[in-house]
Amino acid sequence: MVATTALAIVSVCLRLTGVELRSRGPVLLTLSGWILCTLSSWAVVVTVGAWAPLWVGIAAGLLSFPFSLIWKSRMMLVVADVLTVGATASAAAPPVGAARVTALAIGVPVVWLLLERLAKGAGPRQRVTVRWACAAMLIAGSLKVLSVPHDPLRPLVSYLPFAGIGQVCAGEQIRLSTGAVAWLDLNATSDTGPAALFFHGNDPRGSRQPSACAIRRALAAAGFVVLSVDHPGYGLSPPPNTDGDVEDWDPRRTGLAALRVLSIELGYDRIVLVGHSMGNREVLRLLEDSRAGAGFLLGAAFRTDPPSRDDYWYDRFHQTRRLTDRVSRPEWRRIVDAYYSTRSLVASLGVDHQPVVLTHFGFEWGNVRAGRDSLAESLPGRKTVYHLRASTHYLSSFQVWRYLIADTRVTRRLSQQLQTLAGQMN
Repeated sequence: MVATTALAIVSVCLRLTGVELRSRGPVLLTLSGWILCTLSSWAVVVTVGAWAPLWVGIAAGLLSFPFSLIWKSRMMLVVADVLTVGATASAAAPPVGAARVTALAIGVPVVWLLLERLAKGAGPRQRVTVRWACAAMLIAGSLKVLSVPHDPLRPLVSYLPFAGIGQVCAGEQIRLSTGAVAWLDLNATSDTGPAALFFHGNDPRGSRQPSACAIRRALAAAGFVVLSVDHPGYGLSPPPNTDGDVEDWDPRRTGLAALRVLSIELGYDRIVLVGHSMGNREVLRLLEDSRAGAGFLLGAAFRTDPPSRDDYWYDRFHQTRRLTDRVSRPEWRRIVDAYYSTRSLVASLGVDHQPVVLTHFGFEWGNVRAGRDSLAESLPGRKTVYHLRASTHYLSSFQVWRYLIADTRVTRRLSQQLQTLAGQMN
């Protein structure tokens, strides 16, 4: 609710600033005003959960500006708002329902016209104060977005026109029998499937890290019911006891518990296993389970780091799991060799497992790029390699406060590939 309110305030600031610029004489200022006005309507549609690219709002402003020079009636504002709402809703993933689009197309222009009338009714000093405050908030927000650490493989400016914005994913929290936490995302149109079990990458936020949220959005857009598992020590899942045995660190039990929820408690009989980065190991662990319908590996590779990197990985092992006590170096090595060796997991697979789709990203870390082909060659059984060329290892995504910002093209293309996979299972 707080995040939605914040985005609504941004929408108002965009509108009031746009109104001020639109009334100025110079062409560039007038054009900028129209773009900000249409972006305000784009932002309103985003507040209802639409995942639409930024360029839709910009294009609506560019298209409305020349018509406004010919048709100077205030109805041009209404036309621009309706155009923006319709274009944003049609470009959204998942799509916005017809009833909601109609309500927005009627409500948004009315609200904006009332807001502009109220702004005009204020005294000159109040109007100037409000407009300067709105402009200052927009500038401060833009600087905040640019200063937040984002995907290191690709600068924001390279995909900003295609960026979508939405709240960081939540879902229904489920406590597994192992004590780990999972998040259930039901299909917006149906709760009958197909179903996917998702395992995230190496980020302390677990299933709610930006790349995981982008993948969960793609799965939802493809029509999947999704159960996302927080790896032990990540997200809200408690870490293993550092004083316990090596067997206590086995993550397979958590994966099996999640499979049990989807198959027995929720009644799904063919489940797609989806893994990203570190989560690919969880898919490989469960690939021969009879309940698995297919495996989908994102950014999987054999990673070979020199011994000089051991200090880094030893420290990160504890940092990402937020462990206050440390396991000994020999114990850490036994845990890693037993449960986090991709080579060992691939070597243990037979040829009769379910089909696997390996997704390679166009913008990738060097050590992943160097080892992904050898993993694809070593993996036995049926497999397909799919290239998601526009994406980085992190799905061109990052987080600002409670919002996810990511490249909508990546989400759409990944969703299309997942839809194809779901069709092959039926």
